[in-house]
Amino acid sequence: MQARWAPQRRAPDGGGGGGGAPRTLAPRAAAAPSVLRPCGGGMCASRARAAQRLRAQGQQQPGGGGGGGGGGGGGGGGGGGGGGGGAQPAQAQTGAGQAAAEAPAAHVVLAPPPPSAGAPAETECLLVMAPGFGLPPEALRPLAEAVQARAPAVRLWVALAAVDFAPLASELASAPSMTPPQMSEAVARCGGAASGALEGARRAAEAAGFRARVTGWGRVTNLCVLAHSASGLLFRDAAFAAAGGGAVLLASALNAEFVLHSAPNTEDWDRRAPLLLLGGELDGQMRWPWLAPHLYSSAALADKAGASFAAAQRPAVLVPGANHSQTAAPPPGAAGAPLPGPGRGDAAATADRAAATEGFAAAVAAFVTANAPGAAAGARAEAGEALRAMCLGTAEAVAPWFAASGMGDVAAPWRPSPPPAAGAPPAPRVPGGGPPAALLQGTFRCARPCPLSDALHPGVVQSAEAFARDAQRRLLSSLPAAVAARVRVVAAAHTDPQALLHSQPRIVAEPDGSLLLIAHVLLSWRAAGAAARGSGHGAALGPAAPEYWLKLKRPQAVAEALGLAGSFPDGTTPRELQSATLAAALAAAPRAAAARHASAGRRLAFAEADAWPGLDAAAFFREAAMRFEEAGGPGGAGPAGRAGSQQGAAAAEGGPSGAARARADGGGGGGAVVRVRTPLLVSPSAGELAAGGGGNGGAGAGSAAAVGAAAEVDPAYTARFLGNWYAKVASEAMLLEWVLLDSLRPGPPVW
Repeated sequence: MQARWAPQRRAPDGGGGGGGAPRTLAPRAAAAPSVLRPCGGGMCASRARAAQRLRAQGQQQPGGGGGGGGGGGGGGGGGGGGGGGGAQPAQAQTGAGQAAAEAPAAHVVLAPPPPSAGAPAETECLLVMAPGFGLPPEALRPLAEAVQARAPAVRLWVALAAVDFAPLASELASAPSMTPPQMSEAVARCGGAASGALEGARRAAEAAGFRARVTGWGRVTNLCVLAHSASGLLFRDAAFAAAGGGAVLLASALNAEFVLHSAPNTEDWDRRAPLLLLGGELDGQMRWPWLAPHLYSSAALADKAGASFAAAQRPAVLVPGANHSQTAAPPPGAAGAPLPGPGRGDAAATADRAAATEGFAAAVAAFVTANAPGAAAGARAEAGEALRAMCLGTAEAVAPWFAASGMGDVAAPWRPSPPPAAGAPPAPRVPGGGPPAALLQGTFRCARPCPLSDALHPGVVQSAEAFARDAQRRLLSSLPAAVAARVRVVAAAHTDPQALLHSQPRIVAEPDGSLLLIAHVLLSWRAAGAAARGSGHGAALGPAAPEYWLKLKRPQAVAEALGLAGSFPDGTTPRELQSATLAAALAAAPRAAAARHASAGRRLAFAEADAWPGLDAAAFFREAAMRFEEAGGPGGAGPAGRAGSQQGAAAAEGGPSGAARARADGGGGGGAVVRVRTPLLVSPSAGELAAGGGGNGGAGAGSAAAVGAAAEVDPAYTARFLGNWYAKVASEAMLLEWVLLDSLRPGPPVW
């Protein structure tokens, strides 16, 4: 789908697809970079404004002598240098951490020290770093210098690529609202900018002394590409085709459709090229739960092939306490302010910038060393073990989320274990007791990461059904224990709202006098709505775990089916159910993360349910929504076009104070409270209908009369719609995302 990079013939002037004759300039300070800031996953809310600024820069500043006059827009750096990634190469200086930028927005090359016994010439390799959307190459200089310092066993060149973002800026400006598939198509149309920048950066390094080892089909075996933020989308295919030494995704993803749970399995990435997935634990823009397919695939590969192999070939590392803004240097004059800026969705970091940079650099340096051609075996083994330890730390930090999602222990494959007997395959330890080949996403096996899949891990479905069964049991808890024991509860999971609408909770009498109760649950992803509206960035800020839409049977209906006299109230409420789910999430969270949430996180307070007016289940599932609101904000408002129930708001405000209620719900600290409002629709049982009840505490005579008239025509059919309990609630994994990450995001709640 995306344009493939193909090696270009070297121009006589040594340029990368354009530009004048190369110049050699003395080192000088880099020009002031663009004030544009990076977009998480390439889909930030203000990307259209950034695109317009980039276009304006390209129009106001003259081109640098070639490349179609693309001029200053390339790479966000202001000023000439040509377009299409064809900037003239910079001259490198001898010595680690030194560089010479030929011109504003030109490629920057950091040369390694001369060959030594520790890093002989045969260990020479090049790391090309591509900055995020609108950032100049210099934004990645601190990371580049730290990587060089941490890779003494490799003669490591680093080229900071000047990327021409003008084509992508034009695409974004022409369509400010894009769905993820449309974003993928736009990125594909801009593939030439990535291939041009990569080729230009490589030639700049070659002009400074780097010696590329090129295969017959154009792949450079001693080339590794690091793509930052939005550049991960832009450089995916170019890195695949050109970089035989591997690729690093820093705070990025392989495709723009991750918010639709569509992703390639990283095992399908070309097996000749290693891939490092690297991010911040508290990155609020490229949130790690959206990278679950890659984290899981990495663990699955470790289970099958061994932790040492997977750590070198498919590591997945999150730097503790780091956020998105710490993945690149702040613009000059920003005084250390985060790159995204207020309101851009990033979470508050708990690591300082220096520690975060060192954490990112340690992972990149170990990855490059572990895969460097010619590196000493001891150095490669040491680097591989360092990567395994990082992968284990990452897996242990995210393991509770995977377990709550139903995918088992992703940390187990990374823990040291005795080697299996000769010829015996390793015992499966990943996900839910399934085979080690089980995958979260992706069922394709091909040579490149093009095919996407939205396949769900079976454990995700099983977890949803287990939640629904438990909720149904809680609802029936008002029945006598002996009566409840006669009811066998099963649940059916759905992913299509239409399937849920046509499925009703049923009570089936068994020959032995017991009852079979079939409940239903829909796995619904909140991001899907934002993505469909063209807000990919908004979708990425939301939870990756599903919320559950429940269809349960009330105890009064069960009692009537068993011929029991009396009134049996519902055994639970949405608030009680949500509070229990949050308590489970807090208990499952790692101790350090739970303490962080308690001291600095925003607390959740669950209000009493918002009763849906009427008995229109289709309208309820179509329009009602679980809402996360500032505790001091408006409450009780129903969905658009309907009058919301004030009963729930009154119950919430009439109880304990917001802070006390949050503490009762197991909330965090930090002073701020976020109130969660849950919609509920209750239909009357047959007995309640006969007595004039209307469900939801009285849904109105019109609704009750309509149901009663239908019951007279077809009692058996209508019974399916009586005595039902419909609600939309958060899953444990969804609330774990709040505890582990999103409660630390400042500003109004974005869920």
